[in-house]
Amino acid sequence: MALMGDGVPGSKVYPIDVDRAFKSLDKIKPYVSHWIAETPKTVTLIQGNECDFTYTFNGRVYFANREGAKLGFSFKQNYIAPSWLSVVNKARNKEAAFKFMNSCLNPERQAHFASLMTYAPVVKSADKLVPANIKKLLPEANNPDNCVENVEWWADKNEELTKRFKEWQMV
Repeated sequence: MALMGDGVPGSKVYPIDVDRAFKSLDKIKPYVSHWIAETPKTVTLIQGNECDFTYTFNGRVYFANREGAKLGFSFKQNYIAPSWLSVVNKARNKEAAFKFMNSCLNPERQAHFASLMTYAPVVKSADKLVPANIKKLLPEANNPDNCVENVEWWADKNEELTKRFKEWQMV
């Protein structure tokens, strides 16, 4: 997110230039009132006028607005993280777990879930089944301004960079 804020197109974020990202964070650090550790707080901070803007999940804004909030949300420069389903290797009910997984990945169910939660389907064939009024509330993974998280890049760097970020916050 820091690189996108520094002008890097979402499609060009990886591999991450870590030093540039921290330099970008240095620029905004004096103006940041809260470093968010829990995403539910993003909406709470905005509603409580404790900050002017933040990142958050589009579904959180959708539900807050359904409850009467008047929050805006930008679909420019979205950060899109993948979702995961897995079955434990020695699961007692492995067959049932795979049936459940297949059920979750059914395109019709994915489209229905998107309609309920405003989170984009993970199955591409479900896209055409999402109603137009919901589709406009979903980020587009193929938009070059958006960044799709590269979990392979993070795999062996997450712990080190989390530590570096926490230490950076304390300085």
